[in-house]
Amino acid sequence: MAELTWASAEVAIQLAANDPAWHYLRDPEPAPGSSARFVLRRERGRLELAEPAGRRRALCLDFHSADIHRRAAAGRRQPLARALGLHRTANLRIIDGTAGLGRDAAVLARLGAQVLMYERSPILAALLADALRRAPELDQNLSLQAADAREASWDSCEAVYLDPMFPATGKTAQPGREMQYLRGLLGSRDDFAILWQSAWAARPPRIVLKQGAHKQMPFLPPADFRQGGGRAVYLGFLPQSHTRRSCA
Repeated sequence: MAELTWASAEVAIQLAANDPAWHYLRDPEPAPGSSARFVLRRERGRLELAEPAGRRRALCLDFHSADIHRRAAAGRRQPLARALGLHRTANLRIIDGTAGLGRDAAVLARLGAQVLMYERSPILAALLADALRRAPELDQNLSLQAADAREASWDSCEAVYLDPMFPATGKTAQPGREMQYLRGLLGSRDDFAILWQSAWAARPPRIVLKQGAHKQMPFLPPADFRQGGGRAVYLGFLPQSHTRRSCA
């Protein structure tokens, strides 16, 4: 067994030496003991993240889930697809700069988009890669780059999608099981402004930002449009039109 530390969360790696997930795990050290908060293991052929004490059901990513198929069945006129422009261009090239659990990317790929996911957490990247391995029908539409999206070639796409995970405010209800895993694994990412500036500076045709409960982002320009409502609001930005206005 080896142990990998990511964002101050120790993860014990319980994988065979030839497991393909090792491709995404960066220089783990021998485990010093049983202090790891999470365990990355393979059960019944699927990669999963679990708690050693087993208090919560393990986290395993599945691009065949009923939720993903339900959302894909809603078609290209649903708010996220419309915000990205997928209702007009079926094979749109999209960079998902904050892949996370990969659900939005999988839905967009099933709707016909060409989606490149970026994920900088090696643990999440390994889980995403395993979900992709079990969904070969998405090979032509969904791919993964295990890297920080600030390294992305933003100008290679027609739309950028960003769904930032902001620190918990302490004023909201207890998050669901999967979000608890994400927060425990990733900690509080407070550098979204840097990622935004990287994408904005490249002036892609369109950037779509999922607006969560944390709405105070003073570095954002005014949105050009919005889609959705309730708990899923997507703000749309057209950087190239901002450039033209600033030069006028």
